[in-house]
Amino acid sequence: MVKLREELLEELLSLVRSLDPRVVVGPRIGEDASVIDSTGIRYIVTHTDPITGACEYLGWLAVVVPSNDVAVEGGVPRWCEIALLLPEGMDDDSLRKMFLQIKEASTDIGVSVIGGHTEYTPGITRPVAVSTCIGVTDHYVTTRGASPGELVVIVKSPAIEAALVLASDLRDKLLESGVSERDLRKIVFLRKELSLVREALLVRDLVSTMHDPTEGGVLQGVYEIARASNALIEVWLSEIKVRPEVKQVLEVFGVDPLRALSSGTLILTVRPENLDETLSRLRRVTDEVFIAGRVLEKTERPYVIVKEKEGGREKYRIERQVPDEIMLLWSRLLKT
Repeated sequence: MVKLREELLEELLSLVRSLDPRVVVGPRIGEDASVIDSTGIRYIVTHTDPITGACEYLGWLAVVVPSNDVAVEGGVPRWCEIALLLPEGMDDDSLRKMFLQIKEASTDIGVSVIGGHTEYTPGITRPVAVSTCIGVTDHYVTTRGASPGELVVIVKSPAIEAALVLASDLRDKLLESGVSERDLRKIVFLRKELSLVREALLVRDLVSTMHDPTEGGVLQGVYEIARASNALIEVWLSEIKVRPEVKQVLEVFGVDPLRALSSGTLILTVRPENLDETLSRLRRVTDEVFIAGRVLEKTERPYVIVKEKEGGREKYRIERQVPDEIMLLWSRLLKT
């Protein structure tokens, strides 16, 4: 472990000072922990995530990804702690850029960064973030709440996160493959779509289940709902729309958008009587709302049936974890 210079660390911490008056002790040099006044809180919702598959937007994802997971459990994200493990020799400007992303993302979502840890770590070649988000709520939602007859709704295009990682970290390869600068800029502008906090909190009182598909993408996300709920679920591929610019970037590397990093996409299940109100609320903030499946029955052997369309023939089943195709791509590239 190699600590940062004190003057650099003090500068970086000044970018993410907490504005929440409930934070009694926040991020300061020499403090061992944070302290929060918890008066009036009924439920606390927490989540920790490692961010390992991105470099260019690591600071942004370090806030957004764990905040999403708190929101899909019905929690309002309030506080975040981030541990940053940095390769030796990482320049100060790159570190400042990372902290400015943390500041921007936390401001957009309304999260206060209350602490964490930052160090240069011998032996690693890419920066790694491990983030914990803490939220509060008086009404929580679980991943295990799906019941027979409910509809599966997918909100926002899959694989925006995957496309952003590729467009930033493998930009030169994409340009060589014929993707234009203009299309790459489109992808970069989509980074704010990676947060689903607003969408999740809009409908948390109407839905039975919410889930944030990260590694393994939408298909893994639906499988995780099936597994947690002991349910058989069918998915209709034709109803899940992928943005053209996202599809173009992923096709260069042969990545399936339904099996790739998809932070920002929201998967939920909802009873038929709550469907119209759920769709109405969601369509106030996004046009990308897809009714893309149904919960069929409870079962001791949960799995997902994948069809091209509702009423169509079964194409294949998902009965185990879906490997994420971005992670598989990184593994292949590191070997070459």
